[in-house]
Amino acid sequence: DNERLVLGWRFHDTSTLSTMFRAPNPFEELVNKATDENLTTENWELNLELCDRLASNDESDARKCMAAIQKRVVHRNANVQLY
Repeated sequence: DNERLVLGWRFHDTSTLSTMFRAPNPFEELVNKATDENLTTENWELNLELCDRLASNDESDARKCMAAIQKRVVHRNANVQLY
């Protein structure tokens, strides 16, 4: 997602362009809260809420949730990756 195209001397981030035309991921906000960088322990309330939402929805929602989680796993802050 973070590929950069060189056009002249300017760099254009293609991830920004691709997210402009895509529908927002309904799981991103909840995953971001559950993996907040300020957490020092797991937030089980948010983790279980996420599980409940996944259990009551279809497979496409599971893919959207995994996409949101994958974004957080590559975060530079270790707390985000752990919690």
